[in-house]
Amino acid sequence: MLLTCNWNLRSLFIFQFSLFNYNCPSADTLFNFQFSLFNFMCFLGEYSFQFSLFNFICFLGEHPFHFSIFTFHFVLVHKPSLRPHIHFSNFCHFFLSIDKNLRIFASSNITIMYDNLHIEEMRNALGNKTEITIRDIDYFYCSFSPDIPFSTVKWRIHSLIDKGILHRIGHGRYRFGEEKIFFPDIFRKTMDIARIMRKQFPFADYCQWNFSAVNAFLHHLLNTELFFVDVERDAREAVYYAIRDKYPKTVLSSNLNEELAYYDGCIVVRNLITAAPVITVEDIPMASIEKILVDLALDKMFPFQNIEMLRIFENACSSYAVNISRMLRYAGRRGRRAVIEEILDEIDY
Repeated sequence: MLLTCNWNLRSLFIFQFSLFNYNCPSADTLFNFQFSLFNFMCFLGEYSFQFSLFNFICFLGEHPFHFSIFTFHFVLVHKPSLRPHIHFSNFCHFFLSIDKNLRIFASSNITIMYDNLHIEEMRNALGNKTEITIRDIDYFYCSFSPDIPFSTVKWRIHSLIDKGILHRIGHGRYRFGEEKIFFPDIFRKTMDIARIMRKQFPFADYCQWNFSAVNAFLHHLLNTELFFVDVERDAREAVYYAIRDKYPKTVLSSNLNEELAYYDGCIVVRNLITAAPVITVEDIPMASIEKILVDLALDKMFPFQNIEMLRIFENACSSYAVNISRMLRYAGRRGRRAVIEEILDEIDY
């Protein structure tokens, strides 16, 4: 290797070797020094050696290239005569080689970790389940590694979710497939209501949703257009009057005496249940799919029979990610958890 180097590089090698050998005479330390020197040679232009060596170093879990960086600093600070022989392009190649090898090293480890997930085996073993519990996954991985720590199982679950293999449907409950989140549509009227709320009621808790959202869960589309504004009880009437100033066809839910079709195009202001599940869409608080489903099932204003309600729940749960724990918690806040549990049982969810 030295024969391919120019005179300045060989002089630098002799200088470094004598310096390091004087301070660190042990064989093991000299062996490590040879690695460090090799890296420094690559830094000066021997880029072809960097690839294989650095991978081997990464495999051993060692990082002696730090000494090369130190040597580079030493030369620049203490050996001004050698500065012209250290080119900026070589400096860039050195760090690019480190970055490249780190990426390759990380990629190889990711491949190994991906294999440890046993994705195909999991599909074969648990693919027929409509709901996979964390205990099912723990038992599955224990069949490969009986002594696997539970923390490792949780880390693998997290990786499976990140890769879209599983999605969470509740606390410790999962399902195969990538999570598809339901986002309610945003209309011009929705944005107008949001502006009213931000300007006049900036601290009031509220959310919106449109009755047309139910069309995503039905085979036969509804022609009724209704906007619901659920707001905390203390601000309900004030919000009602503020919205009615801009949209006269605004009613309080307590004043609904006819079928919903009669109120087509109206805005209905209702009470917001504490801790209702809400999502933010375009900086507007919107009802989540869990809240919409529970409201459809429990509010008498909605004209759905039992068969239709089962179809709505079944289509919603099969098409979108529904957090069952969140939905049941909200139903419990309304004192009707058993009703939602019965529906879920009937659709075998």
